[in-house]
Amino acid sequence: MKDLERRYAKKETTELIEILERPEGFTKEALGVASRELKARKLDSDYLSEIAETIKRQQLQKLLDAFDPLNDPVPALPASYFFKPKQVKAFLLEEFEKFIRDKEGFRIDVMKYSIGAII
Repeated sequence: MKDLERRYAKKETTELIEILERPEGFTKEALGVASRELKARKLDSDYLSEIAETIKRQQLQKLLDAFDPLNDPVPALPASYFFKPKQVKAFLLEEFEKFIRDKEGFRIDVMKYSIGAII
């Protein structure tokens, strides 16, 4: 445990937040050490939330990019150490709207190509 505490004390704040926001593959012990290390740093809660939100949004973007609505079951809303499910859902909705806007930019306008082929 002491070795883990020493290693986590050397980690960047962003790395610790990422461990807590993406806990898959970490033991309960590692998650506890990461949490205690962040608390020991006595960082501003707004600063922590800002970093955590960025990390959570990246996670949601990856989830949307990998999702195939024809073949995949609807994924569960990822849990968060820093945010309540309602906040994560709001982030997901915002990221989904961005995702759709970005995808629409790549959509082919069939009418334009049909008219172009005639001309």
